[in-house]
Amino acid sequence: MNDFADWLSPILVKELRQGMRARAFMTIFLCIQFFMIVCVLVSLSSEASSRDSVAGLFWTIIGIAILFLMPLRGLATLNGEMKGNTLELMMLTQLSAWRITAGKWLALTVQTLLLVCAVLPYVVLRYFLGGVNLVDDLTVLGWMLIGSALVTAGAVGISPFMQSVIGRVGMGFGFIFMPYALLIFIVDGMRGMHGGGTVSPSMTTWLLAAALLGPLLVLEFFELGVGKIAPAAENHGTRKRLIAVVLFAIAAILGRTMHEPGLMLTLASIAVAPICLGALLEETAVVPRIYRPFVRWRFIGRLVGRALYPGWASGLLFFLLFAVAFFWLADIKWNDKSQFFKFVAAVEGIFVPLALIRFFLRRRKKILPIYFGVQVLLFVTAIILSANFNNSDPNIVWTGFLPTIGFFVDIWRNGSGDQMLVFSLVLTLVSLLGLFVLSLKEWRTVTEMEREAVDLK
Repeated sequence: MNDFADWLSPILVKELRQGMRARAFMTIFLCIQFFMIVCVLVSLSSEASSRDSVAGLFWTIIGIAILFLMPLRGLATLNGEMKGNTLELMMLTQLSAWRITAGKWLALTVQTLLLVCAVLPYVVLRYFLGGVNLVDDLTVLGWMLIGSALVTAGAVGISPFMQSVIGRVGMGFGFIFMPYALLIFIVDGMRGMHGGGTVSPSMTTWLLAAALLGPLLVLEFFELGVGKIAPAAENHGTRKRLIAVVLFAIAAILGRTMHEPGLMLTLASIAVAPICLGALLEETAVVPRIYRPFVRWRFIGRLVGRALYPGWASGLLFFLLFAVAFFWLADIKWNDKSQFFKFVAAVEGIFVPLALIRFFLRRRKKILPIYFGVQVLLFVTAIILSANFNNSDPNIVWTGFLPTIGFFVDIWRNGSGDQMLVFSLVLTLVSLLGLFVLSLKEWRTVTEMEREAVDLK
């Protein structure tokens, strides 16, 4: 009766036993108890007019613990197993890579839930002190728990990519840059894509969006981590792309319902960006069994596989289809120079570094750390150049030749010139042409795998 039930996942039991005894969890748990007691004592001794500032401190402490410190522990989950060479031993127990990843996420989420339960008495005590809506506080706490579960899934998903120094820098850059980019896209989308006024969606619509997109985001993060630790014979590249398609389609429908198509599509694009970039960077699968489900359907299966096969050659087509869908559904106008340039510059910033790496480092198998390193370098260069250029400077047009930089110059300097647009467009088309030529060798490998897959029983 004092042990975990037999029907629980063994990986969940293992992680809970280790996690709840870990120094990190005990430190967070004891610190939040201490600060909660301090906040309550300060509230008791202060006047009603000054309790708002105490309430801000109260929720700040809870938010840091639930939304930052607990999810941060997920970065060491799969990464720690890979460093300790224990993944193979765990898989010998018939635990799949997916169950291992899900178990580690669930263990961290349960520990966060325990932390939330430990905070509940203080939330109720604040209600008896007066001036607090208990239902609103419990709602905020519930949303924090949901947000923590989502952020934890992201941390567990990117955990296998934290092996190298460049990978850590790239992922750290992503954590810093993504919220900023998200804010820019939201503000810019609400200002420009709809020509002015917007209709505020109801809370019911947002709840529906969270209920539909939240589980898909968790699945996406799971697949990012699972695809890194799973055996080569498992096809996780196709699963990730199908998740991206479903997520993007639901976001497009919700955008029409909310009367915010540009905003929802932009948020969905940021959400599926890891899958699209992963598709451009993954190596071609050389296991015939992976291609067997596609070749069964003959021509239709092979045609669909051209965008869903694991490998960067098909990933190139998948990304282009995704970009065309975004261009069409977001209703980007050809004659709107600002919108069109942002779209071209964003695509340029993705393809140009990839083309250079593929051309000069053809024999390099793992290019993900290098790609992230190049993107970090371009981002820093963009900040430096955009800070020194002004709209009247004639040299600003040459930033169109520098991937990523033109995009931020256009945003921060309120517009780009025709020459900048032409430079970015030409460079993007040249990069795409080069990638298509380089992908011919990959397609020959894919064709050979399809022939061998036909002979499999």
